[in-house]
Amino acid sequence: MIKLTYKWAGVGLLTVPLLMNACVAESSKPNMTTQQNTERKLVAGELIVNAVKDAEMLGVEMFADGMERPFYRKARSTYKNTDKMGFPMPRIPQQVRVIWRQKGIAAQIHWGSGAYYDSNGKDISRPGFIPAPLTTSEEVARRKEVSQNTGIAHYGPWASNYRDELAGDYTIPVASRIPASVFEEIERNGGALRIKFRLKPDGVMLGWDIQRMGKHLLQSHMPGGDFLDTEY
Repeated sequence: MIKLTYKWAGVGLLTVPLLMNACVAESSKPNMTTQQNTERKLVAGELIVNAVKDAEMLGVEMFADGMERPFYRKARSTYKNTDKMGFPMPRIPQQVRVIWRQKGIAAQIHWGSGAYYDSNGKDISRPGFIPAPLTTSEEVARRKEVSQNTGIAHYGPWASNYRDELAGDYTIPVASRIPASVFEEIERNGGALRIKFRLKPDGVMLGWDIQRMGKHLLQSHMPGGDFLDTEY
C-alpha cells in the first residue's frame, strides 16, 4: 500500500491510500484482457460530485454494482454545491446507479433504527430499551410493512434514505471507462486518482484525472471522460 499525504488549504492533511495489484500483468503484454485491466482498478483517491450549471438534484444517492445501500448521498446537489471526499469504496465499481428524487422526502424510518418501530411505524422505544439491530433484509422488511400498513408510498430502492418518486435514474459504467494508461502513470509517478460525477437533467457524466503535488501546488494530470474540469 502506498500512502500519499497532501496538505489542503484550510483542511489540514489528507492521506490517500492507493492499492496496486502486483500480481496483474503489465498492459504492455499483448494478451491483456479487459477483465484483467479492470481488476487493476482497486482504489480511487477522491470522489467529486456536483451537477451541471443551472440544475438542482434533490435526494441524490449512488449505488455500486447492485448494492442495496448507497455509498454516497446528498440532500441537494448543484454546480456550486460540490462534494469532495475520500473515495468511500474499497475498489472502483464496475457500474454505478445514480438516482435523485422529485422532492427528496426522507424515508419514514431512518436506516438502522427499524428495531425501534413496530409494523405500523409506531415508535416503541423507551428508557433502557436497546433492541438487537436488524439485518439489512430485516430493515427492508420493516420498511415495507410500515409503508403497507400506513399507506405512505416508498418508491424505492427500499434501502434508500429517501422515499418519494424518482426524478432521475441512470446506471453508468465506471471502472472500464478509465484507460489503463491512467493507472500506469500512477504506478510510475504516483498521485491520487480522482473520479468525478456530474449530474444533469437527462443523465450522468463521468470524468477523472490524477492529482499530485507540483513544485508549490497540487496539479491535475491526464483529465478524461465526459468533461475535463479539474478545478472545483
